[in-house]
Amino acid sequence: MQIILGKNTRNLSSPVASSQEIHHSRTTIVLRIQFEDFLGTGELPVQAIPTLGDPGVEGVIEELCNKSIPMLIAMVGHTKLPQWSHVHTVAAPRASSRWAWALIELALLDGYSKSAGGFDFMPALQVPKILRVISAVGGSTSEWNSQGVSRVRMKVSPTSRADDIRSALGDWKGEVLLDYNASQPSLELVRSHSDVVELSADLVGVEQPYLPGDLARSAELQLHLGCTVAIDEGLRGIQDVRQIVRNKAAQLVCIKPPRVGGVAVARSLMMEADDLGLRYYVGGFFDPPASRVINYALAASARAEASDISDVSFEKTEAKYEMVCCWGPSTP
Repeated sequence: MQIILGKNTRNLSSPVASSQEIHHSRTTIVLRIQFEDFLGTGELPVQAIPTLGDPGVEGVIEELCNKSIPMLIAMVGHTKLPQWSHVHTVAAPRASSRWAWALIELALLDGYSKSAGGFDFMPALQVPKILRVISAVGGSTSEWNSQGVSRVRMKVSPTSRADDIRSALGDWKGEVLLDYNASQPSLELVRSHSDVVELSADLVGVEQPYLPGDLARSAELQLHLGCTVAIDEGLRGIQDVRQIVRNKAAQLVCIKPPRVGGVAVARSLMMEADDLGLRYYVGGFFDPPASRVINYALAASARAEASDISDVSFEKTEAKYEMVCCWGPSTP
C-alpha cells in the first residue's frame, strides 16, 4: 500500500473579495491511495487559515498525517480498503477531522469508480442549475447570460456600496443571493442592498449574515426583512439542519460536502432537508474539476437549487505542487 499526500496551489484568473479576505489563489490538498490494483486520487480546497469554524490547510494536513491516514492504514491492514461511503463514520467531532476524512472519501470514491468502469453512484433526478460567484467590488456578470448561469452569489460586506452592487450586476436579470460571510450587517444595510438588487434582478435570499450558530438573529432578520435567509458556514451536520428548521432561522442552506464530513453525509443531509421542507444547494466555489464532477452528481441526485457545479476560472499556468508526506514502499 502506498499513500501520497501533497498540496496544489493555483492562481485565480481574477481576485474574489469576500468580507473576510481577498482570494488571489487557492490551495488544495491532494491524496493518492494505491493498494494492489486500486488507484484513487482526491483533491480538496482548504482555507489558508482557519475561518468561521472551517479549518486551515495546515490543520487538515496535521490531522491527515497524525491521525486520519494512520487510522486508515490500520483499518486496511493486509485485507482490503473500506468502502468510500463508510469512512465518515470514524471522523472525530472536529472540523479538521471532517475535512480530512472527506478527502479520504474522495480518493476512495475515485478509485472505486475507476474499478467499476465509471462514475455512477447516485441516479440523477434532474439537470442541476448553475450558480456562479462574484464580488460586489470588481465583479461582473457580463459573460454569464450566455453560459447557462441561473443564479449569482454576490460577495458583499458592510462596506459594499450601492454603486458597486449595481456595477457588478450590470444587465443581469436573473437570481441573486447576497452573501455576507458572517460580516454582521445591520438590518438597514441589508434592506438597502436588497433594494438595489431588486431594482433590476431577482433577489432570492441573504446568505450567512451573522456568525455561525447565531440562529436567533437570522430568524429575526428573516421575519423583519421578509426575504429568505440562507445559512452556509453555520451548517456542519444533521443537528444543524434540525435546529435551523426548529428556530425558523433560514429557508435555504448551503451543503458543502467537506464541511459536513463528505459526500455520503451531504447526501443524508439533503434527504433530511427534504423531509423537513428546507431548501438547499451544493457549495464548493473553489473546488477543482474532479470535485465539481461529484458536486454535479450530488446536485443532480436530489432537489438541489442552483449549485456550485461550473468550473472556477484559474490562470492557465500549471499548478504549483508540493509533496507533504508519503507512506509505503517509496517512503524515504
